[in-house]
Amino acid sequence: MSRNPKKLKRNGVRQRARVLIVEDQPVTRHGLRRLLERQPGIRVCGEAGNYERAMAAIARSNPALVTVEIQLNHASGLDLIKEVRLRFPPVRLLVISQQDEVLYAERALRAGALGYIHKRESLARVVKAVQTVLRGGIYVSEEIASKLASKLVGRRQRATPIMDVLTDRELRVFGLVGEGFGPIRIAEQLQINKSTVETYRARIKQKLRFHSADELRREAILWAHREEALR
Repeated sequence: MSRNPKKLKRNGVRQRARVLIVEDQPVTRHGLRRLLERQPGIRVCGEAGNYERAMAAIARSNPALVTVEIQLNHASGLDLIKEVRLRFPPVRLLVISQQDEVLYAERALRAGALGYIHKRESLARVVKAVQTVLRGGIYVSEEIASKLASKLVGRRQRATPIMDVLTDRELRVFGLVGEGFGPIRIAEQLQINKSTVETYRARIKQKLRFHSADELRREAILWAHREEALR
């Protein structure tokens, strides 16, 4: 019996993997699309610039892989990753971000991503990361892989224990405090009420055992500078 080549293509032998790009910067989104569409076996099935459009696009286009920027407009890519894992378990997620890998890679993996790569990496490495995650593998830099392995076997004390204490949203508020944002600006940035920001600040003070708002602000600034030095 002869085989139907079109059927083989439909069954996945020659079918290209569908990739959805979630990125709030149009220029970066366009560049990533052009890069991936040049790769054999990959088809970009859609784009989204924010959380809501991303969730709608995933439901509509059924991608095999979603690339995610950690810091989206008025939303966290970590929240998006968690929601995708909950609602669309088969979808694989790869973070392609300008945010500090040392700070966010482990949090992204905990949330459900299979990889993390910084935008400063070469195009070849970005393609390799996409291909690795599409195969079901995990992709992080050698530096992050080493740190994760060291933590796993207990050979090294955590360099930034704050990450283990604060939730994702608390860490975001703490980071904004370190960047010099007051409660009103933080509320505008995160699109939440000022009272909610104050609640987060109170929780951070309690968890980190700060005695005053001044101590919170001072330690947040020092922490932000240390993280910047690691980049």
